This record gives sequence, structure tokens and C-alpha cells, in this order.
Amino acid sequence: DIQVQGKARDDSYVKEIWIASEPLAIAVSDKEIPFSQPVHLQPGWNNFKIKVVDITGKEKTADWSVFLDQQGPEVSFLDIKPVGASDVEVSGEIADESPVSGFLLNDKQVSLSDGKTFDVKLSVAPAWKISFKASDLAGNQTEGVVNLNSGPKGAMLEKQGPYREASLFN
Repeated sequence: DIQVQGKARDDSYVKEIWIASEPLAIAVSDKEIPFSQPVHLQPGWNNFKIKVVDITGKEKTADWSVFLDQQGPEVSFLDIKPVGASDVEVSGEIADESPVSGFLLNDKQVSLSDGKTFDVKLSVAPAWKISFKASDLAGNQTEGVVNLNSGPKGAMLEKQGPYREASLFN
């Protein structure tokens, strides 16, 4: 929920205030009435109207749109390949409904091409891990660790090195 607040004004006195099809209780008409009303939001875009009616029946409406984003960015690693004894080249992309505000790999800021793709060279020794943290403008975060010493569950590492490639079982 969000709290919608404001003041309704009219020279011939405010009689009604409606927020998202819900009337607010007004004890006495007045030229200016402050209001505050919670509005329940669903994920994504939420559109609603605020309507004010004066004592002569004239109406004034305003359209409002609020975007609710409660999920962190989705981070996809497309390729992790060795480029030296302790370095890897990492590429991937980030998807989110809000713009991505920050992306860290092994605690270093990574710039995104087109706001969503990355391709960087990282030093991974001695831990042989890639930590990641992505944030969006709504304040949501996604973080985790890719362990290069072992494959994901259900996958088998090929014998070329601890971080070469993983292939799924058939």
C-alpha cells in the first residue's frame, strides 16, 4: 500500500473526494480539505483517479500512475571462460522492470551496455568464486555467488579445469 496525500481546494467548497473509486469521509464542506488515504497496489503499473466534487456538482479529476517493483534484478551468466591462470572473462545480462542502478562482480562496479549486458575480465583467485550484487532504482537487490570449483546441482564439470565448462547430465 501507498499513502496518497494532498489538499483538495475549490472556491465554492469541496463536497466529495474520491481516490481510486473509494470515497473519503468528509465531515464538513470547506474551501480546502487535506486528505490522506492508503491505496493498495499490485505489482507493475497501477492506474487510479483522484476526483474532487464541489457543492455545485462540478468535478475535477486527475489521473495517477504508480509502478510497484518488489523484485530484484535477474542476473544471467551467459559465459564464464578462463583467460589466464587466475582470470576469467564473464559475460551476461541483467533483466529488471526498473532501470538497474548498480552491478558489482567481486565487489567491483561493472558498467552495463544498453543498461543490461556485461562483459568483463575478473581475477577469481584464490577463492575461485564470482560474487554478484545487482540493484534497481526501486531499491531491490539480487545477490549471490558462483562457485567455480564445483558445478551446479545436476551438472558435471568437464576435466579441463575447475572453471572451464559445465554440461548437463542426459
